[in-house]
Amino acid sequence: MKKKIVSLNTKLKLPDFITFTAKIKGKRFFLNLAKKEATWLVTSELSQIMLCELKKDRTIKQAMKFVYLNSPKSMNKLTEKQKINNIVSEASRLISYIQKENFFAEFPTEPYKIALSDIVIHFKATNFCNLSCSHCIESSGSSVDCKDELTTKEVEDLLDQMSVFFKDRENLQKNYPMIRLAGRMAMPEITFSGGEFLTRKDSLHLLEYAKSKGFRLSLFSNGILLDRLINENKFNVIDFLQVSIDGPEEYNSLSREKGIGDDLITNVITFAKNTKAKIRVTCLISKEHIDYFNKKTKSQIIDDYSGFVKKFEQYKNIEVKITRQDIGGRSKTNVEIGEYEFLVDAVYLKHKNVKLFEVSKKKNFQNINCSIGQNLIIFPDGKIVPCRDYRRHMNCFADVRKEKFSQLYSRLAKLNLDTQIQNIKGDCANCVFASNICHGSCRLDLQDDDYNLIKTMSCSKKDKREMIKHKINTELQKPILLYKY
Repeated sequence: MKKKIVSLNTKLKLPDFITFTAKIKGKRFFLNLAKKEATWLVTSELSQIMLCELKKDRTIKQAMKFVYLNSPKSMNKLTEKQKINNIVSEASRLISYIQKENFFAEFPTEPYKIALSDIVIHFKATNFCNLSCSHCIESSGSSVDCKDELTTKEVEDLLDQMSVFFKDRENLQKNYPMIRLAGRMAMPEITFSGGEFLTRKDSLHLLEYAKSKGFRLSLFSNGILLDRLINENKFNVIDFLQVSIDGPEEYNSLSREKGIGDDLITNVITFAKNTKAKIRVTCLISKEHIDYFNKKTKSQIIDDYSGFVKKFEQYKNIEVKITRQDIGGRSKTNVEIGEYEFLVDAVYLKHKNVKLFEVSKKKNFQNINCSIGQNLIIFPDGKIVPCRDYRRHMNCFADVRKEKFSQLYSRLAKLNLDTQIQNIKGDCANCVFASNICHGSCRLDLQDDDYNLIKTMSCSKKDKREMIKHKINTELQKPILLYKY
């Protein structure tokens, strides 16, 4: 719905909603979730009072007056003029937010279908890597056995099969109801990674071959061999580039090879100058970083990372995402957000190109499943698992060397249909939170090693609290709400 001028005497037709609360950095926020429509709002204490008054069929003017007469304690120290200005400003933001998020009764809502262009096939094409990072979740390195990896011909054949399959719109429309065919030329995304994908001698050829088949391409790289693309002038082959640089050189060298940080930054900036592709620099906080932080003051650490982020800030196609070490592969420990939260907060507020959380689910579509069976991982030897959660151990679901892609994808689609909310019994089936926010329990937790359903869906109060907090955090990234953070 387009934003329009609204009279103060307007009564907004808001949906019936339920409210969840969570404290973020000492401040209380409210997640207001519509019961029927797939939409929600996150409000502060002041805007929550106003929202509740608007739900009582009050005009905007009446709601503002109520807030003035019943203002929260946080406004007690304000002058009359400051109080009025705050209320007017808050009302303006809230109305704009309601319009932007379509938080209205009877707003059209339908079951979510994954768009063909949103399907991601993650091809981990090699386990070989020119680094041996201590936190590598893949256990990649220069000494791993790569003899059983798919050959150039096998990868080409797989890309041919996938291209034919996804371009057959009639077949997709008839037999794959969970896919939304948005756009005549839409195609899935293929993400090439490793190990280090660019260590494959045929890596540039495979990128160009996949591009010629119509796929959108992403490349995950440690950045060392990025000059292969730069020297060959292959800037426009990929649509998205993710490069791992764990902060300034003195921090990057703690968990990666020493002396490469500045060259990586140069490669990323050179690439950014010559392409329209979106680029993400992932800045991982490892246990080594946390230990090193103890040797410095917080202000020194913040200044160091701010200087690092600032190097990319002038390039609109570069964003920096701060991540953390997790358990898996060579990594035997994980880092909790609380251990570096001071750094995230400070750098995020200083630099607009810093990203903290993934973008929230699209509204006005009800969740019926996660992307199991739609977004998948293909390993170097051609084995497939039906989920992109790299942290989970999963048994092989299919093998491209033993089965045609059209056949194995039919089985993947059945897995997705069989695990949709309406087909699984349990608490989540009738939960408005599940259908609109979290899509229910992780499907892998409900299945045995052969992907047979053995459990019903449910979640604990702790799970729900964490999901509410995460959802509020995600929503607070929106420019219309950043002033509250």
